[in-house]
Amino acid sequence: MLKAALWAAAGVAAGFVLLSVVVAVLPRDFFTRPRRARGVGKILKNALGVILIAAGVVLSLPLVPGPGFVLLLVGLALVDFPGRRKLLRKAILKPAVHRKLNAFRRKLHRPYFLLPEA
Repeated sequence: MLKAALWAAAGVAAGFVLLSVVVAVLPRDFFTRPRRARGVGKILKNALGVILIAAGVVLSLPLVPGPGFVLLLVGLALVDFPGRRKLLRKAILKPAVHRKLNAFRRKLHRPYFLLPEA
């Protein structure tokens, strides 16, 4: 039982660290302006996105505490796939989602994300 609690605590801590780093590094206009990565940058961006999606899925499971949905959203934002911009736009326009992301940015002393036109 103690071992499971320690793993859960480690998962929560790792999730918040990953989320903090990624949300702090994303530019303010990430959701309003398309960006194109090239070469190695594109590979690294997609690899980080896949890692964040996997972590988000694990942390979204029942009885596993952590910022699962937000990690999943940030991971989807980084991975290139058809329809990504539309999905991100739909997700970030939900008040609960952009409030949570901007709350993270406020704690990290970063400017709020700009929202796309409705």
